[in-house]
Parts: sequence; C-alpha cells; structure tokens
Amino acid sequence: MEMHNKPSCWAYKKDPQTGRLVVIGSHPEGETSGEKLNLMEAMILYALDGLGIPETKGALENGIERVMDKSTNDADPAHAKIGDKQVHRFTASIPEGVNRLQITLEGEPGYRLHLYARQGDDTHTPNTEYPDTTASPLKNMSIENPSEGIWQVRVECASTVEAVLRDWGAEYTGDLHVLNGISYHLCARWDAPMDLAKQPLLIEDFALYQNFPNPFNPSTTIQYTLDKGARVMVSVYNQLGQKIRTLYGGYQGAGEYALIWDGTDDKRDPVSSGIYFYRLETGHGIFQKKMLLIR
Repeated sequence: MEMHNKPSCWAYKKDPQTGRLVVIGSHPEGETSGEKLNLMEAMILYALDGLGIPETKGALENGIERVMDKSTNDADPAHAKIGDKQVHRFTASIPEGVNRLQITLEGEPGYRLHLYARQGDDTHTPNTEYPDTTASPLKNMSIENPSEGIWQVRVECASTVEAVLRDWGAEYTGDLHVLNGISYHLCARWDAPMDLAKQPLLIEDFALYQNFPNPFNPSTTIQYTLDKGARVMVSVYNQLGQKIRTLYGGYQGAGEYALIWDGTDDKRDPVSSGIYFYRLETGHGIFQKKMLLIR
C-alpha cells in the first residue's frame, strides 16, 4: 500500500486459507477521520480477505496432559504459549459409551483463560457449547454422556493490555507479560471401559495407576498392584517436594490395593487447591504421578 506515493505498509499471506499479516511503521489506529483512517480500514479488510478455517494445535489424548509453554524462539507452535485475545483450538475423539468427559485447564496465576467445548466443528452452530469463563486459573469442566465423535476444545486468553492514545500514537499499559504469552496445561479425560487397566505405569514388580477422579474434590482413589510381597510406602507431596501426607507404610503381600486421599495433610488439615504428587515406593523401585485438587 502507498501513501503520498511512498510505501506505507507490507503484507504477507502464508496460503489461500489464511488471512494476511500486515506490517506498518506508523499508528493509524487512533485516527477518527481522513486519509489515515481510510488506510486503517483498508489494512483490516485486506488482512481479513480470504480468511479460512482456523487450524488446531493438535489432538488431546485420553488422560495425557498437554503442556503449552513454548516461546517464539522455540519454533514449536503446537505447544506455544497463548497471547492476549488469542484462541487455541484442539480436538478430542470421544468413543461410544462414554459416561463423562472431564476437561481441565490450569493457567498461570493472575491471568484469565476461558475454556470452551462443543461436539462437532465450528460450523455446527446449533450444537450445545459448554463454556467456563470464570476468573479461576484452575478449571474443571465435566460433561455427562458426551456424544460420540470429534469434540472441539478451545482456550481463550481473556487477559489483555490497555492501549492509551498519546500524541505520538498508542501506548500499551498494564501487565505487558501477557504480550509474550501465558503458559498453561490442558488435559481431557473420559471414562472409557477398562481405561485404567489398559494404561498402568509399570516399574519392575509393581504397577501404579492414575488416580480417579482427577481432578477431584473432596477425595480421590489411588490404585496400585504388587506382583509379590514388599514393604510399601505411599505418600503425597506438594509442588515444593515436601511430603504432606503418608497414606500407607508397611508390608503388603502380592495383590491389588486402593487408597483414598481426602485432600488433607498428616494433621488432617485440608490443603489448598493445586497440583500434588503421589508416590509409591518399594524395595524394587519408586514411581510417582500427578493429580489436581480443586476446592
């Protein structure tokens, strides 16, 4: 585009299904009339021309946490942080006969992320959408009897900065960290039959399973299997690596076991919402898994 017979801005279009990226060296967004306002309008229309179907970041696998913490320099857009007013899209393939679909989202404290889920693609407007736009950085969405097929899961960064008009243009104020992206963790889990039995985590002579439900409130069940008798220690740790609760300590014979943690420490005082780790220790090895408590 030209202004006064001189180059004013440049545009790049990746492919026919995407919009254009427009770069300009001035600030016409604060104009209310005249040629500069007309230029701003032309830029927006040109950028939107040919905008296609939004791309997805990837597919969510049952019970597998997706960590979105990469920066621009990492060159990994599939796991990139989310910036202000951006939307990340994911899919989840839900099999037949699922009783409950749980979607959890954990963002950085102090920033507002919205979570949405719906069956089908974005063109199916009659379908019901499940939103969670609360201010909490920890979200736990539970959908009963979800329909079989592809589900769309969207994460939106609602936190943004404020643009204040100055004599020289627009100044961004507020928490500018959001411009560099907010990291978050996303996980979808559905109770497919025999799901726990198919996915044990094995170390030598024992198996540790994912706790259920997860996330949970007020209690959750931790299951494990011993192939032979051993002295066993089952404990809960916080994110600082501090042991806060011993669930069991002693000898156990071969067999299947289940322990319940009620979200309290060894003094039986309730602990706060957050991520905790449960650890199984025997003379043959150590393993631990992560769980999420939401008050």
